[in-house]
Amino acid sequence: KDSNHIQNVNYAIEQTDKLREIYVNGLTTCLPLSCDCDCLWPGDTDLSGHVNYLDAINIFRALGYSGPSRMTPLAWSPSKVNRWVYEIPGGFNSAYADVDGNGKIEENDVNTLEAFLGRHNTCFSSSDDNCETGDDLIWIRQNNKDSVIGRTSFFRIDLLINSNEPIEGISFELDYDDSLYHNIEVSLNPVWPNGRSYDFEVDYPGRYKLIMLNTEGKDLQLEDPVILTVTLLPKKAPSFYPKKYTSLNICNANLHYSNGDMRPVSGGEVKLWMPDSTVISSSDDSIQDHVQLFPNPTDDYLEIEGLADKGSEYQINTIEGSVIGKGWIDKGRSRIDLSHVSPGLYFLLLRIDGGNAVVKKVIIH
Repeated sequence: KDSNHIQNVNYAIEQTDKLREIYVNGLTTCLPLSCDCDCLWPGDTDLSGHVNYLDAINIFRALGYSGPSRMTPLAWSPSKVNRWVYEIPGGFNSAYADVDGNGKIEENDVNTLEAFLGRHNTCFSSSDDNCETGDDLIWIRQNNKDSVIGRTSFFRIDLLINSNEPIEGISFELDYDDSLYHNIEVSLNPVWPNGRSYDFEVDYPGRYKLIMLNTEGKDLQLEDPVILTVTLLPKKAPSFYPKKYTSLNICNANLHYSNGDMRPVSGGEVKLWMPDSTVISSSDDSIQDHVQLFPNPTDDYLEIEGLADKGSEYQINTIEGSVIGKGWIDKGRSRIDLSHVSPGLYFLLLRIDGGNAVVKKVIIH
């Protein structure tokens, strides 16, 4: 009011930071909401007040549902719920599983969920971080090496569920020593009758989290044990390490049922033995991030880019740890022929610059 056009434009420019803050907060500064803990917060599909990896379960259960889209920015802020027709087992409305707000529940909502992991609001009540041991879940180490500390360690563990009851899925966390390991990679075998499952994994320092849910939407008998092929990428450490072993522990494990119920189960410990003295190779985060593979997934070849100063020895392993190919690639950009390799999930191990190790997942169609 009482300002000309140029003055209004200048005023708007001066208020850019404030306008951006209002937008990021979902316009809540302008439109206060009266809803409490039943507000929709992006990613909080179970109304716990906290977004974690278990919220992906409700997305998987509601895949294909649709309803009214949200007319609010995609930001960590509350919005009023326009309830959908469909309910998710467990008593949650499917509108809460529409993380990106486009009116359709699809796999992109799982990807969007990752952007909000760890967020919480005032309705969140923290829970104990439970790593209670027991025999509900039993580890069986299938290959025994003298040392798990080396350039890269591949080993297989069978995870047996001490129950014959049909289940919809399982979730659990693996606790590992992140002072020893740069990261951990886990691959799974198919265990459901149709060989298909919805999987969601998150790797925080020292804690790997995984959900595996069958695609039938009902409780099914497991056909096989859950086989984990674990890849550990060590950090640089002194040549002589005082520990005799390091451990993987199962934490916060649950069996999930198609009616929305879940049952906590106890897990065990697997000891990874180390020799009296060992050299632990280094793994530099910048190297890991700089090396790129494409296309991935692929049909018959793989391009590798980012080997700047030197070439690299490479090795291709199956999820069971068997070596199916190895050789040398030059610096810069190189191609590996995979036309002879059967479809599936593999690990590409690159050894760079006298010991640095890079491990990448490769999917072959």
